[in-house]
Amino acid sequence: MQYAYYSSDKGRSWTMSRGSPKSPSSCCHNGPLGIDIAYSTYLAADRVSSEVVYIYDQGSFYVSTDGSHSFSVFSKIPGFNEENHIIVLPMPGISGRVLVSTDFNGLWRTDNMGKTFTQIEQVQRAMLISFGKEPEGSSLLSLYLMGRISNMDGIFVSYDLGLTWTNIQDINIPIGDNPWSMCSDRSEFGRLFIGTLGRGIYYSSPVN
Repeated sequence: MQYAYYSSDKGRSWTMSRGSPKSPSSCCHNGPLGIDIAYSTYLAADRVSSEVVYIYDQGSFYVSTDGSHSFSVFSKIPGFNEENHIIVLPMPGISGRVLVSTDFNGLWRTDNMGKTFTQIEQVQRAMLISFGKEPEGSSLLSLYLMGRISNMDGIFVSYDLGLTWTNIQDINIPIGDNPWSMCSDRSEFGRLFIGTLGRGIYYSSPVN
């Protein structure tokens, strides 16, 4: 079983969180593609408020406002499938704004700590997402997505938080062997890293 815990002494001791979901899943190479279904519970901390923590589990979005001491369900996101690759991504610099990618069930956004969610249009599949450095002259972070938008698969970037998208994938350099992680550089505009399950790490060159 998996449980949520918190520590108030830098990890020397741990206490189980009240009200958090309890998942029976474990890492066991039992997925339909032969890859890990490691977790069905997804936890992330707010990037501004030190007391706010989020958990997405089985379609329910849990929120703690007391540093993980206790959680309660704020809302639900439809279409959950534990075989999908799911990411809970709080936005740096803005408390309460969170993106949840649900793979084939699209990309969802909340601006009020999960009380309500809005599905981002055009996005048909959101497998990987990441925030990167903002373009020159903008205060809004770049949003990268690997998935499917408007019936086209690729790696996309949005400079307006999902209103419009540009496909930046080089068709001559396909990402091989189940892309599984994405991280974009917050200090160098256009730098993006994608990790795979056996084909190394791919990265993009910054846009000049």
